[in-house]
Amino acid sequence: FEQAAERIKLALGERSALTLNGVPIVTWKTARPTRKTDWKAVCEEARVPAEIIDRHTAEQPGSRRFLIKEI
Repeated sequence: FEQAAERIKLALGERSALTLNGVPIVTWKTARPTRKTDWKAVCEEARVPAEIIDRHTAEQPGSRRFLIKEI
């Protein structure tokens, strides 16, 4: 399976889906980014409201998911 998946991913390149008659049967998409809070930094800085939490919160890129749909 892993070898077949790698070959399909290579064939997809930057495209997000392989379709059959216009219906996606294989997708390889990037998930939405996530936000992660450095709670240790928040706590060390003292118990101050949202501005401190926002200062220590960064967006992380999403992973790219490879899914094969049943047809």
